[in-house]
Amino acid sequence: MHRTRTAILSVAWAASLAVASEARIDSAWARDPIWDDGLAEVATYDARRSLYGSPRDYTAVLISVKEDLDAQSWVKADPPLAGRELIPVIKLNAVREIPTPNYDYRLMTSVFVDRREPTRLIKLTSGCQEWCGNTWTEIGARGSGWTHEWSSYFDGEGRGRREMVGAPGDLFADQLPLALRGLGFRPAAAIEFRLWPSFAKNRAGPVEPVRVRAEIAGRETVVVPAGRIESWRVEIRDAQDGSMTMWFGAAGTHPLVRLESAGGDSLALRTIERRAYWKLSGH
Repeated sequence: MHRTRTAILSVAWAASLAVASEARIDSAWARDPIWDDGLAEVATYDARRSLYGSPRDYTAVLISVKEDLDAQSWVKADPPLAGRELIPVIKLNAVREIPTPNYDYRLMTSVFVDRREPTRLIKLTSGCQEWCGNTWTEIGARGSGWTHEWSSYFDGEGRGRREMVGAPGDLFADQLPLALRGLGFRPAAAIEFRLWPSFAKNRAGPVEPVRVRAEIAGRETVVVPAGRIESWRVEIRDAQDGSMTMWFGAAGTHPLVRLESAGGDSLALRTIERRAYWKLSGH
């Protein structure tokens, strides 16, 4: 996928998010100098997801780190960087290994957002491996929307490519742990936007967004395996009565502390640290 920075930073993205009750999403957390320390934020969660009609407990790992993408190839740029056109991003790798009685599901979703404006999705890739087969998805920014490519072993999905028509303020479910860290945390403030569903699954093919409202329900102490953490509670609801609640830490760069969804997904923070995981051998 070869694109230019001009296409990525299309003027269509200059429009503001649809705002209700004066809430807004700020990029200050992503511009914090902590992201320039050469380390990644590695957060582990006690997690649960419903598979085959039963809740499955597992460990999820969310890794957030600052990177520079090459503007032509859209992959991480390695030195030397002089003279190259770069896109500063915050990358989120969400890693899940979910056991079932017969075999495990292994999923990894990578989300790349513009560090200067984390509501702007640059690229998203997701893959699922289980004993029946492999599924992968790639989303790439294109003008005011995205190009969606996929490959699936399911009948009726196969391989495909289509253009996704964006609207100002669109967000992706897999992007929320990053983008909503910048939500202006004030009680009763709310924001409305279109939400594209999660791609962290073993199905692929075309999807459509739903209109949602995210409201800050207040500040409270959340008890998770990591301890008692002062957090902001965010309620997200759509017109079909779907719901999700996310808690973001009140301090620092507001990491995700807890998540509960109507579909049965949950996350509860167990540990969080900054480290250069790619330099460690494990010995």
